[in-house]
Amino acid sequence: MKQTFKRNKILISVILFLGFFPFQANAFSLSQDLVEWELRVIGLEADIHLEPDENSTVIMTVPQSSILRSYEQEGEWFRVIFQHENGIVVIGYVHSSQVKILKEEVEKKPNFWGEESEFFEGIGLTIKVSAGFNHIAAGEINEGLRGVVDFHKQILSYSGYYFDREFEPFHSGFDYGIDAIYSLTSHIGIGIGTGYIWWGNKNWMPLSDPLFIRRLDSTPRIKAHPVRIGAFFTIPVFNRINLTLNAGPSYYFVQYNYNMSFNPYNVVTRTKGQGWGYHGGIGLELEWNSRSTLFVELQGRHAKINNFKGTEKRFGHTIEGSLCYLEGDDGSEIKGLLYVLNEEMLIYPNIRKADFDLSGFAINVGAKVKF
Repeated sequence: MKQTFKRNKILISVILFLGFFPFQANAFSLSQDLVEWELRVIGLEADIHLEPDENSTVIMTVPQSSILRSYEQEGEWFRVIFQHENGIVVIGYVHSSQVKILKEEVEKKPNFWGEESEFFEGIGLTIKVSAGFNHIAAGEINEGLRGVVDFHKQILSYSGYYFDREFEPFHSGFDYGIDAIYSLTSHIGIGIGTGYIWWGNKNWMPLSDPLFIRRLDSTPRIKAHPVRIGAFFTIPVFNRINLTLNAGPSYYFVQYNYNMSFNPYNVVTRTKGQGWGYHGGIGLELEWNSRSTLFVELQGRHAKINNFKGTEKRFGHTIEGSLCYLEGDDGSEIKGLLYVLNEEMLIYPNIRKADFDLSGFAINVGAKVKF
């Protein structure tokens, strides 16, 4: 429970960071160019007005060749700063006809959208690698496995075997990926990639009787290899910091393995399935140098697969068919069972193909290298 709360707290912090920081950084990037003028009075004298208007109050009259500084211009008027010999500082407006610009210095705001990155001097290819934490919805996977374990625990209870622990569902795993991205422009690219996602856990349930050192082992493993294509977008928000977006379809090759053992009650399941899904992500990246980038990314995933086929060994017999979900009877403590059954069994109303919900999210970190 504490681990789940901690993971949720980290996720919320990352989402707030990804959502709030770009807008804060963008506020700085939208500042105007800073311009400084050094002006000299060219007539016998020049009037400094309170407002940029000939009819406004004259604050001070300065003599010929006086040097004024200005950081703002409104139409034909310069907003100037003048320090008198007696130390009085005057701020007001002087008409451009009364002064001559001696020096103009402009501090340009970085134009991220207008500047092309150096990697376009190469072949325009970026390799992206990532690794991180992955969360899966699971759904019927955990329900069906719990049913299998509880069913065998009931059978074993008739022989006097009782267990201290219950089946623990799983939701977390690891995520690794690699993508090749071809840049169409400096901010838009298309890519293809693959990955390796792993979920599972080990449930070791010892007998409650301390005189017997035996346990019931239940070990599910799910491995997915997505092949994905997508569109990639880069939005500059601050110096060397970009907001990134990506989305596209994915095709998943999934392997589901399960081992449960308490001799002579053993279950060994080996199945494979495949199907379509889609993904999308948002992240922040830091340009380390002209060819490499570091990033953190939140990826979302939607995929449901229900065509697993393979074999299952139970009580010394091997069954070949589809991975099915057997719905429990009303009032039964067992909600469902996850077993491999022959195709002919699908005619029964309480039996259908198991629906694996691989939807979830991943928090990844990684790097990009440009070629």
